Amino acid sequence: MKFILRVAVPGVFVFTYFMWRPIGKWNFVDLVFIVSISVFAIYSYVKWSARCPSCKRWGTAQKIKSDLLDFKESPTRHFSETKIEKDFSGNKIQITRNYKEDSSTTKYLDRFLCSSCEHEWEVERNEDNNVKTEI
Repeated sequence: MKFILRVAVPGVFVFTYFMWRPIGKWNFVDLVFIVSISVFAIYSYVKWSARCPSCKRWGTAQKIKSDLLDFKESPTRHFSETKIEKDFSGNKIQITRNYKEDSSTTKYLDRFLCSSCEHEWEVERNEDNNVKTEI
């Protein structure tokens, strides 16, 4: 319920307020208002999604431990990109660059502790790593 009051209600207000005004009629105060409401909504969503599953309090999760579960390395991919550009005299020049891309996926198991109710829980997360280098 708190999530609805903190995020959905301001979002509906912003949508209905600015829906009737053309973009060309917005001024600096309108843009500051839109940005501040958007930042607050994103911040609230991040805090809400990281709440304790037991007592539902926001911002009480403390990461205790992070374990490596799996590491997968994808095969190296070779590719090229071709661009057509103009030089100083207006002639078209074709530039081809060759790249290789190494990618990997790492899976972690994070353990959290709620500082309010002492509840412990686990969350799996994946990290993707892509490195593109010119050869």
